[in-house]
Amino acid sequence: MIGREAELAQLDVWLDDVGAGRSRPLLLVGEPGIGKTSLLRAARAGALRRGARPLAVTGVQAAASLALAGLGA
Repeated sequence: MIGREAELAQLDVWLDDVGAGRSRPLLLVGEPGIGKTSLLRAARAGALRRGARPLAVTGVQAAASLALAGLGA
């Protein structure tokens, strides 16, 4: 990813922390088209390279008031 070296380095630190048991949330925020999805894909690829099994969760408005609703089966 051209021009995203700083963000990719931060993702590597985040992934290393998570791999060492220091989990913390990852929040990507920005204008449409700025590359959030590409960064998320890079994070997923980095997690897979480290042997992790990343999980993607998408919320829906109807379940907004239900805690952890995105994790339901």
